[in-house]
Amino acid sequence: MLSIANQDLAGGTQHVRGIPEYGRRPPVPRPVTARVKPATKSSCWPKPNYAALVRDGHPKSAVRLLKFFWDSLPSKPRLQYPDSPRRFADAIALLREASLSWLAGVSPLVSHRSRDAYTEVIRTIFNSVWGYIPSDPCYFTRRHTHDDAGFQLRVILGDDRTPFKAVPNQPKLDLIDRELSLGWPQPRPPWEKRKYFVVSRQALCVESRGGTTQARWPLSPAKDRGFLHTFTEHSEAVEWLASIDPFVVVTTRDHTRILTSHGTEEAARDAAKQVACC
Repeated sequence: MLSIANQDLAGGTQHVRGIPEYGRRPPVPRPVTARVKPATKSSCWPKPNYAALVRDGHPKSAVRLLKFFWDSLPSKPRLQYPDSPRRFADAIALLREASLSWLAGVSPLVSHRSRDAYTEVIRTIFNSVWGYIPSDPCYFTRRHTHDDAGFQLRVILGDDRTPFKAVPNQPKLDLIDRELSLGWPQPRPPWEKRKYFVVSRQALCVESRGGTTQARWPLSPAKDRGFLHTFTEHSEAVEWLASIDPFVVVTTRDHTRILTSHGTEEAARDAAKQVACC
């Protein structure tokens, strides 16, 4: 009997050890979840083609305002909530539709030279999406705890709580004005990178300060503020400005000065290209 029992026991043990799952827990199936990419501004609203918008007939100043608005938006949610990626994507999509609607109905005479114009753009677009947007920072603090629109504003604005902080100051306005005068949104020609510019005669001006009269290019990036010549009489400066050709090649190396003047813009561009290559 003992031998039989040993055989049964051995057989039983062998049989139990032959089970693959013996001594181990059954594997727990894990749910396969797709990896969700974080929401970004570029994925929700790709960078607009500003040159194409200008070719389609939209005013260049209005398109430049649209560029300012797109650049002022954050590239990702400013604050992290469990549902912030979805709310951020919804907010950017709403702002995109409102911005394009504003661009389609904007007046051709819209100005880009004042801070009030940029404030009005922000106010118009935000109001069309979320209603009245005041300048009171406490308004955003109260609203974001009550409704979905408040959460969308929160992930867009963050702790700033107001969209009007992005309005450019006067130096930035001067830079925007210079970009438009140099042909924005077209790419900059290679000679401008070497500080040679093709400037129309209308971009030059005459100023009288402290008993002296000076001719200058106000949009010059040089430290001398674009002063070209000094005259004793205002009439002399006006006559000199009227005597030069419609287009001039200006350089800002060391200081602002006119190199050559030409009757057509094409001739001036060819001259600037030749001077920059030498």
